[in-house]
Amino acid sequence: MDEIKVLDVVALREDLPDHRLRQGEVGTVVERWKDGAYEVEFSDDSGEAYAFAALPSNKLMKLHFQKIEAVEASPLSPEVRRFLDEGFAFFNNGDEVQAESKLRSAITLEPRSRAAILNSILRSFDTNNDWEARIQALRFLYHLAPEYEYGRNNLAITYLNYGVEKAKEGDTEQAMMLFCYAITLDVTADIASKVRENYAGVVTTLGIKAHKKGDYENAVAAMRVACMVLPDEQTRHNLGLGHAYLALSHMDRGQYEAAIPVFEEAEEAGLILPELLNDYAIALVFVSREDEAKLAFGRALELSPNNYIIKENLTKLSRNDARDTLVHEKVRVQYIPIPTASSQYQIAA
Repeated sequence: MDEIKVLDVVALREDLPDHRLRQGEVGTVVERWKDGAYEVEFSDDSGEAYAFAALPSNKLMKLHFQKIEAVEASPLSPEVRRFLDEGFAFFNNGDEVQAESKLRSAITLEPRSRAAILNSILRSFDTNNDWEARIQALRFLYHLAPEYEYGRNNLAITYLNYGVEKAKEGDTEQAMMLFCYAITLDVTADIASKVRENYAGVVTTLGIKAHKKGDYENAVAAMRVACMVLPDEQTRHNLGLGHAYLALSHMDRGQYEAAIPVFEEAEEAGLILPELLNDYAIALVFVSREDEAKLAFGRALELSPNNYIIKENLTKLSRNDARDTLVHEKVRVQYIPIPTASSQYQIAA
């Protein structure tokens, strides 16, 4: 059996009901864990990931693809070959001026030379993770032929994959810078989506770190950026939760007026939980907005009819008990990390 490696394309051998995945669904291996399991990403036709699963090799089938060309491409002329060989030699010796002159001559004579240059670069770094040298070579190709889509795509993929490696090393600042370089390039929709997903993943990690330090303002700021870059259910959940914790921190300091609009921002992000509505209602009581507080307690009970704490709080409010007797609820949901994942290079035809 072929060994499965990172970036291999695989298919499921059986249904995975817990992940809502069916036998035969195709995904890409994005990581291999220490226990031998493979992290597989499943994406739709637009490149948007819809599921991740850590799976043993016996649940996966490695897929093999063979490119079939309808018409065999004619070889490059000897003159074009000579320009390419001379250009590569100059580039390898550090003379980019002469290299540019020779390679431009090749491209002018035969635009298919761009593919030859790209594939030569990709083969040169197939087993070499010298990211800086790979980026330099692909940027050189971009300088030669900015209109060449394959060149732009592979430069963006290199920035992306280098950023993923930096993120896994914990160098989030460098990872974000590399993702920013990638996202500025005019690339295909699937690559742009992958870059945005990884950027959002790194920013989300920063937000979670800020939260753990009690820096709720910066946690919200990070989650807001992630949601702007990749607006989906996960990033909206994280943004709402960031607002919720910031509102609760205002309440802990007795800043009820400040807490109220932040609770409302959490709800606008889609985070509607009985425990948050309970604490929102308490904040309203402390600023003498009792009628609105009763409505908020009522909404909380609609979501959790048997919640004893919320019932007691509503009863206390109806009896005009001291507001200090109202009981806060604990938030029971957590942030959703967004994993970073590398992408495959595109060999030119």
